[in-house]
Amino acid sequence: MTTPGNQALASPLAAAGRRRRRSDDFANVKLTTHEGRRVRFVDDLVRGEPAPTVIVQFMYTHCEGICYPTSQNLARVHGYLRSRMGKQVQMYSITLDPAHDTPAALAKYRARFGDRQGWTFLTGRYDDIEQLRRSLGVYDLDPAIDADLTQHAGILTFGNDDVDRWTALPGEMRARDIAHAVLFSTRSARRR
Repeated sequence: MTTPGNQALASPLAAAGRRRRRSDDFANVKLTTHEGRRVRFVDDLVRGEPAPTVIVQFMYTHCEGICYPTSQNLARVHGYLRSRMGKQVQMYSITLDPAHDTPAALAKYRARFGDRQGWTFLTGRYDDIEQLRRSLGVYDLDPAIDADLTQHAGILTFGNDDVDRWTALPGEMRARDIAHAVLFSTRSARRR
């Protein structure tokens, strides 16, 4: 409750009746889908009525390390979640190399995994993607390692805005286990 003595401590979110969520700290950057559609990360991809459970992968199309195996694993996850994909669950693969990974390049890369509803590949301005990646906590504490694209980890950020539960999973974790975690989060969100 706000009293005249502590009005300055009340946040705009509290005044509006909405609790602060982890997604309030995510960079709401502009991105472009593999189809050429412009979106904002938080407003258009994370939030909704109800909010979808999202899986976020940072990758690039010409990676010779972890990106392709992680994407293959996401295709398997998609198979486990097929009936929920595009509705309760969304997957977002965001390039780390927007200079190379244009919407057309992302569409071509996406086609390697088949036409999978609810799996969107995104690009944008390099600085915006870096800001987003950092706001999601997907970076190495060693700046030299973090700056080297060949050293990125295959980490999936995973969560649901309605229940404000976010975590990270190894991208090469068993697809069935990733799908189970997604289903648990989706059930928790639907109970609210």
